[in-house]
Amino acid sequence: MKLPSFLKRQRKTLKPSFRSYKTSLAPRRKPIKIKKTKIRNPLNKITKHTKKKKQILLFAKGAALLLLLSAGSYFLFFTSYFEIQKIQIDSTEETLDEEATVNTYLQDYLGANILFFQTSKHEKVLLSDFPYLENLKLHRTLPGTIKVSLTPHPQVANIKIIQPGQDAYYLIINDLGFVSSLGVSNETLPTIAMNVTSIDDEIDFDAQIISQEMLEKLLEVSKSYEGKFNMNISETIYLRQAREVHLYTERDFYVWLDLTQDIDEQMTKLKKAMTKLNIYEANLEYIDLRISGQNGEKVIYRLKQEQE
Repeated sequence: MKLPSFLKRQRKTLKPSFRSYKTSLAPRRKPIKIKKTKIRNPLNKITKHTKKKKQILLFAKGAALLLLLSAGSYFLFFTSYFEIQKIQIDSTEETLDEEATVNTYLQDYLGANILFFQTSKHEKVLLSDFPYLENLKLHRTLPGTIKVSLTPHPQVANIKIIQPGQDAYYLIINDLGFVSSLGVSNETLPTIAMNVTSIDDEIDFDAQIISQEMLEKLLEVSKSYEGKFNMNISETIYLRQAREVHLYTERDFYVWLDLTQDIDEQMTKLKKAMTKLNIYEANLEYIDLRISGQNGEKVIYRLKQEQE
């Protein structure tokens, strides 16, 4: 007689892979452990050997570089190869005096290391002693030569010194008003005459003959007259005490101007007066533009015939 199914003993299985009790109760085999064996790379020995070799090579390079730097430093700073041994000056006849002074100054640095010679510093020192030089440049030429180039200010005018009872004396001045050359004149430059009639008019050749501002004004007056009237100026006479300028024209007459008044206005007066006065044909001795009339256009002139 079979028991009803609900009275039958229920068997529980713990694993889904359960098949039967026979197999579940059978003894389990131990899993086979596979021994791992390391395969040695024969290149490892070579790599280690190469690293050591590189380290030794790097150390050797560092030592060689240090030795080279030490030798270079000794060569640069402790040998006579870079000592200043020669001074070479490029100059002109206008700068002979400056050349001698610069050479004397640089003699104190013979034997010094040229690499530490500060050219800009010495240029400033030398230029402060020679304000009439436009430029002074020092150049280091290895291994041991200092080259000097002197550039004077440009010459702009002849100065004619007129003294009573003496022959006229000529000199040339630069654009700063200092003497550039004594006892000579340059026919390509304009001439400014100066009368020396008293102690106040005496000229110091070591100082400015004419201030730079006044020199520019005198040259501009002459140039302006030539441009406006198409007539060359042979000589510009500068009266320092009177503060006047007399322009001596190529037609052998003078034009008197007041340096304290506006120069353009004085020349404009002459332009307007030319409707009655032909300066190109009249036998003039001088034209005086200094005096202003009521309308500011008064022009005084004198003909040479009137003098006789």
